[in-house]
Amino acid sequence: MSHIAQITQDGPALDAALAQERARIARWLHDSPLQALEFIAQGGWCEAGHADPTELVRAAAIAAEELRRFIEGTDTATARGSFMERVREVVAAAHRAGVQDIELVHGPTDGSSDPTLVDALVGALSEAFANVRKHSGATTVVVYCEEENGAAVVTVRDDGIGASPDLLHGGFGVRESIVARMRAAGGWAFVESPVRRGVTVRLGANRREVAR
Repeated sequence: MSHIAQITQDGPALDAALAQERARIARWLHDSPLQALEFIAQGGWCEAGHADPTELVRAAAIAAEELRRFIEGTDTATARGSFMERVREVVAAAHRAGVQDIELVHGPTDGSSDPTLVDALVGALSEAFANVRKHSGATTVVVYCEEENGAAVVTVRDDGIGASPDLLHGGFGVRESIVARMRAAGGWAFVESPVRRGVTVRLGANRREVAR
């Protein structure tokens, strides 16, 4: 078989690989520097009408460091801690960004999750919090997590204004940063919003859901 024939035969696979990589880069740009830039442009979290300059500096510094690691190919997200440690980091970051009343509840957590899945879960959770902060008008968010025998699940519920299916699934954040991200890691994601009853995001590594 000639080299040209081999290239032609591998064309669809190459196209698929390139499309997957473009989606990964677009997702990362949306989730990290874009979120930070939006946070800074909006004045950060404002308490009594005053932007907190400390949080603006923190957001810029974190985004710059993440961008540097991404460019250098030295991102070490999979080595940054256990599932629950990283969930707590995301919750703390969301609180600093202005999601004030967050209740974190967890069931069994045995540290057995694959690091790639943990990366996807915490990335999707972070996007869920960004949507709460920007769109929901929620006063309370409840996060439930559990992890057992290599399977982890996360449920996020807010008490905000909710969203129509078109608004909920039409944006890049839900479609790519939550649903596509979890599927790419071999997991699943469901996002739903009963009329005027907030938004519920369910994430996991298997087909069982958390009834909470």
